[in-house]
Amino acid sequence: MAYCVAGGVQLPILTTADTGFSAERIGGEHYRTYNGALRDSSRGVKRTWNRTTMPINATAYDAILAVIGSPAGGNVVSCTGDMFRGGAVNCAVVVTNAPERKAWGETPKLKYSVQLQFIEA
Repeated sequence: MAYCVAGGVQLPILTTADTGFSAERIGGEHYRTYNGALRDSSRGVKRTWNRTTMPINATAYDAILAVIGSPAGGNVVSCTGDMFRGGAVNCAVVVTNAPERKAWGETPKLKYSVQLQFIEA
């Protein structure tokens, strides 16, 4: 299985990078009851994965932008692959660190690594 597929396009993610995710609680909190038991009134948890691509050229970067909509994450896309433990997760994909498009110019040989953030929808 591919490591990361977003919107039907395989993304060139470095698999040696961080493999974890951070979790954000939605509503609620942890508290202790009278008898000392721990209670959780959270409504759910949303996960965020931060990953870095392999060095890619401008054409590959444009293909990623075509899938995610914009660098700010315009579309919610279905993400699958080993990165998501084989399941499917609907995510907004955000570019958090990329050179400006004009830095690539018209030279297809220039390659940059791009940092992506996958935010569970």
